[in-house]
Formats: sequence, C-alpha cells, structure tokens
Amino acid sequence: MRKAALEAGIDSKMLTIVLEPKAAATFVKHLPVERRVDGQEGDVFKTFAPGTKYIVVDAGGGTVDITAHGVGEDGHVGELIKATGGNWGSSTVDEEYLDFLKKFIGETATTRLNLNTPEAFFKTCREFEKVKPKIDPESDIKVRVRLPYHIREAYKNAHPGKKLKFEKN
Repeated sequence: MRKAALEAGIDSKMLTIVLEPKAAATFVKHLPVERRVDGQEGDVFKTFAPGTKYIVVDAGGGTVDITAHGVGEDGHVGELIKATGGNWGSSTVDEEYLDFLKKFIGETATTRLNLNTPEAFFKTCREFEKVKPKIDPESDIKVRVRLPYHIREAYKNAHPGKKLKFEKN
C-alpha cells in the first residue's frame, strides 16, 4: 500500500497505514457530536475531549467488528479493548438465505440450476437485498421475496405436480 501511495504522489511523511478499526476510531473522533435530552436538540461538541471513551461498531458486509477507544491527554486515539467481532455481517445473512432456499427447492433443482443457470442464485440475492431493510425481527409483518423465473421452473421440474407454497394459482 505504501508503494501505491508514493506512486500516487502522497508524501510518505504524511502517510500512516493503520487497520480499519483504528482508522474508524480516529475519524469518529473528529465528527461533531450533538447531545440530545428527551429528543430535544442540545449542544454540539466539535471533538471528543481528552479522557473520552467510545466504541466503534463497524457492521459491514462480511463481519461486524467492535472496538473501544479513548482519547489521550495529548489528543491521540488509543485502543482500550482489542477489536473483536464475528461473521455476522450482511453477506452471512445472504448465505443463510441461499442455504434455506436451496434446501427448500431440493438438491435436484439446486444441481440443475448450478449447472444450467447459476446466475439465478445471484438474481435471488439481489431480490433479497431489496427486502432485507424491511425485515424487522420485532414485527409479525410478512416480507415477500421475488424468486427469479429459473428457480421457480427448476422447482417445478424437480417436483412435478407440486407448486411453491406461496405461488398464486
């Protein structure tokens, strides 16, 4: 990375390469923070004062990472608790959904799709991405995910006479 930065014209004296949690913690330190009481707007603080402690939660596609930082007396950010996290990101949810769908349509239909139209699973993930923000684990509201034509057809071919439960007659 350093070589690429130098080739891009970035002065090496102005370059520090750090891991993502440290970069996020340093960035957050410079965001304005607004204090609210009972939903009412309050004071706006420009930076975290020395002695301030805070956590950064990075919920990304593959993982969710959590780290705790503090602002030292000299204004520098230091790690209080080593970054931790797990494979709980958005792409893990997608994988679980695809695994569920493959079990639902069965091994025969899954194999046919993988051989003949593997893009059907990619399209399925795109459709799932559209509805994921609407999913609320606290709600009883049902969410519908549109299945691409090839998945419906593969199911019908693998299970003659059966229809997907949620299909209209």
